[in-house]
Amino acid sequence: DTSLAHHYLFIEAMINAVGHERLVFGTDYYSMMNGPQHAMVLDELLASDLPDAHKAAILAGNIRRILDLEED
Repeated sequence: DTSLAHHYLFIEAMINAVGHERLVFGTDYYSMMNGPQHAMVLDELLASDLPDAHKAAILAGNIRRILDLEED
């Protein structure tokens, strides 16, 4: 999961190493900071050249598949 990613380059490296279908977006890194923090990695992921279907898989689709959850 991407919970300790500080920037999109980590996510890109993980996609290249294991594929987008094995990556799940997480943000618990930001919960350790004082006060609410904006997840810049999310903005970078959304702005990346990654195909929309791959973004959707990383952001929700993969975890839904892993947990065998229904789509909305």
